[in-house]
Amino acid sequence: MNKDYQYEYEVVPDWLDIPEEYAPKDVCGLAVDYMENVYVLNRGKYPFLMLNSGGKLIKTWGTGEFTRAHDICISPDGHVWCVDDDNHCVRKYTPDGELCQIIGTPGQPSDTGVVGKDDSTIQYSAGPFCYPTGIAFHKKTGEFFVTDGYGNARVHRFSPDGELISSFGKPGGNPGEFRLPHSIAIGDNGFLYVVDRENDRIQLFEPDGKVVAVWEDVVYRPQGIAIDGNGNIFVIELGYKLFNTIRKPVSVQPRARVTILSPDGKVISRIGESDEIKSGSLHWSHAVAVSPCGNLYTGEVVLTLNGWCPPEVSALQKFVKI
Repeated sequence: MNKDYQYEYEVVPDWLDIPEEYAPKDVCGLAVDYMENVYVLNRGKYPFLMLNSGGKLIKTWGTGEFTRAHDICISPDGHVWCVDDDNHCVRKYTPDGELCQIIGTPGQPSDTGVVGKDDSTIQYSAGPFCYPTGIAFHKKTGEFFVTDGYGNARVHRFSPDGELISSFGKPGGNPGEFRLPHSIAIGDNGFLYVVDRENDRIQLFEPDGKVVAVWEDVVYRPQGIAIDGNGNIFVIELGYKLFNTIRKPVSVQPRARVTILSPDGKVISRIGESDEIKSGSLHWSHAVAVSPCGNLYTGEVVLTLNGWCPPEVSALQKFVKI
C-alpha cells in the first residue's frame, strides 16, 4: 500500500465470468446502475453487455447498430444512451435495446473544416455533431450534455427531450477552449467536468458554459471521467507510453492509469500504472465508472490501439477499495 494515498484499490482477478464468445475485447464505455449492474459498450460483435456485480452476463444487444461505439450513459429515467462517433449521432435505448430516439443526423457530420479525425485541423466550431465522444446527464434538470471532440471543439447542451439548447467551446488552449473534449461527467454540485484530452487537463463549467476552474498538470491525455458519492473524481488516462505526442514539457512520462482527484482537484491516489502486462495494470485505457458502493471499473480499447489482444490483458477490469 502506498502510504501517500488516501484511496487504495486492488484488482479482482478473473472477475469476468461469461462465455468467451461474449467477452469484450475493446471496451469504450462503462456505466453502473443503482443495483450495481455494469453496462458495457464495446466494439465487438455484441456492442452492449449488461453484467451483474459478479461479472455474469444478464443481457446483450446492439449487433450491427454501431459504426464505431464510443461512450455510454444511463439517464435518470433508466434509459441507455450511446454515442456513435463515426456515425455522428447519439442514440437512446430502453434497457432491453429498443431504439427510442436518435440525436443528430447519422452519417452527416457538421462542418468544422476538420480533415479526417485530426483535431489539430479543426478550423472553427459548429453545431452537433462531428465525431462526438461523451455524454452525461444533469440529475436535477434532466438535461444532457455531449462532448463533440474528434472533429469539433464543443460541448452541446440538450433539453431532456433532446432539443438543442446551446453550445460552447472553440479550438484552442485557453480556458473554455478545447483540443479534443473526450468525455464528460456532472457532479452533484451541478458543475460539468470536461476531459480536454490533448490539452492535458480537466475543465469545470457551469451548465451555461461559464468556466469555473481549469485543472492542469495533474492528468495526461485523460480519456474518461467519473465521480463517486463523495465528490471525488476518477480520471482514466492514456498517458504517453503509446504515442509520443508530447506537446509540452513534463518531468515524467506518465503511462496509462486512473488518477483519483479530491473535489478541489488534488491528487489523492493513482491506480494501474505499470510497465508489465498483468492483471490490474492499464495500458490502452479509455473508460472508467464507479459504482454506488465504490467499486471501480476500467475499460481498454485493446484492439483499436494495439491491433491485437494479449492473452494477459482483460479489456474490462474490476477494482475494489481496500
